[in-house]
Amino acid sequence: MGVVYLARDLKLDRPVALKVLPGEFSADPALKERFLRETRTAASFSHPNIAPASAVAAREHLIGYAMGFVEGESLTQRVQRSGPLAVREIVRLLQDIGYALAYAHGRGVVHRDIKPDNIMFDEFGACVVTDFGIAKAGTSSRLTGTGMSIGTPHYMSPEQARAQAIDGRSDLYSLGVVAYQALVGEVPYDGEDSFAIGYKHIMEPIPVPLLDTSDERRLFEVIKRLIQKDPLDRFQKAEDLLKVLEGQP
Repeated sequence: MGVVYLARDLKLDRPVALKVLPGEFSADPALKERFLRETRTAASFSHPNIAPASAVAAREHLIGYAMGFVEGESLTQRVQRSGPLAVREIVRLLQDIGYALAYAHGRGVVHRDIKPDNIMFDEFGACVVTDFGIAKAGTSSRLTGTGMSIGTPHYMSPEQARAQAIDGRSDLYSLGVVAYQALVGEVPYDGEDSFAIGYKHIMEPIPVPLLDTSDERRLFEVIKRLIQKDPLDRFQKAEDLLKVLEGQP
């Protein structure tokens, strides 16, 4: 959906992440409308665990928007640098992103592309969700087209892989896959192409990794609940996940 540049806001003299929709896509009225709609949605958010959108601009055949620049590294970079995360780090990740999703879902917005590249660690160690670029307000008209699945195959929920209607529980599934990867060092399902990966999300049982400590095994029980095939078997809301992480029944 776009390319992201490090840029500078000349009026406020601060760095921003500038997402630009490529020219070949901005020529498509439906894609351009989706981009503008998503920008307006992201710009309405105000939450410490969501990178804010601050401006939108159009120049000839290009349109783009500026997001708050997060000084830090992505979860992808962290895992590549250090390997699997400690249990306490994954719990904080689940809490931070859980708070962000509870906020967004409460406003009728599903992110649709929760993945390590879209989760940043800021300079204080907090996790921030970036790029609500393919999010859609639940009450808006459908812009994705009939039968088109939107997202990243390794992190798609089964219903998303089927291109079915989704809600916040799909984001929770994706967050569970992210947490699984952070704990184990690899995604639960892989394959030669997106079809093969999607099939495994839909059909294959949840793989059970070898875990060394009781803390890891307890955390895996939470992750397993997040990545159940049937949305009814998952946490129904991000708030339910947060209660469990805080030790509530």
